[in-house]
Amino acid sequence: MNGSPAEQARIVQLLVERVTVSPTGLRIDMKTAGMRELIQSVMPERKAA
Repeated sequence: MNGSPAEQARIVQLLVERVTVSPTGLRIDMKTAGMRELIQSVMPERKAA
């Protein structure tokens, strides 16, 4: 993953709701709203025609 540690932490906080560790594995619950926010933050704004 590229970017500064602070930027990496921001991305993880936007995308990850919860991490559950159990004897049988690892479960990562994602935030769908966080995905939208991340995409909007990296896409240039569209200008009205």
